[in-house]
Amino acid sequence: MKTCMSVLVMAAVAGFATVARAQPGSVNDLYIISDTQNEIYQFERNGTYVPGTFPGGAKPLVFSNSGQVRPISAYTGAFGGLNNNFFIGGFGGVTEVDGDTGAFVRAYNNFRAEGVDVNPYNNNLLTGGPGGMQEYNTSTGTLLRVIPTAAGNDALMRVRFNDVWVAQWNSAAYGIERRDYATGNVISTISVPFGPHEIDFGPDGNLYATALYESDAATTGVWKYDFSTSNWS
Repeated sequence: MKTCMSVLVMAAVAGFATVARAQPGSVNDLYIISDTQNEIYQFERNGTYVPGTFPGGAKPLVFSNSGQVRPISAYTGAFGGLNNNFFIGGFGGVTEVDGDTGAFVRAYNNFRAEGVDVNPYNNNLLTGGPGGMQEYNTSTGTLLRVIPTAAGNDALMRVRFNDVWVAQWNSAAYGIERRDYATGNVISTISVPFGPHEIDFGPDGNLYATALYESDAATTGVWKYDFSTSNWS
């Protein structure tokens, strides 16, 4: 059963200049997303809240939780594409909004797809979906291919260089796969001692994952995988 939660999205895109101040859709800011409230809260990295013009349950929102985000139970987000827009994955679909104005651009699907990422090398969107990861052209919204994976709609993904790393939402048994982006073939799998709810790479080159629903409080939190030692900490 889905419960109320907040997911911290570090929305930074390599190659974009640092902006002097926060604005709607700033790639340098932090985003907290609530799936139960279907709301996205934007903060500068110093902790200053960025107020928007749309009413929210707790604070004014930069993105409208109905007119722009759509009622998708928003869960994760990623910047990218030719126009550096904001792509929002949720338990009820994927939405693209304008990164500068927050205006609605496109709905990609209406099925469960909480994981999203945008490949910075070809600007294509990856989401979870029936049968595996869905890859879309962000200029046209066209579905290009489905990469078969048992993670299906619950696929969480991050593109890194020529690979795409894939986990299954809340599944420790699935592990985290390293796949060749071009072929979709599995190269290797990392064992995970918890059920991941989001994965990403840090500026230190290490892999990070969140664990939100663990019964053991000591396991709940943000984990780092050190490739040099093959250990989580």
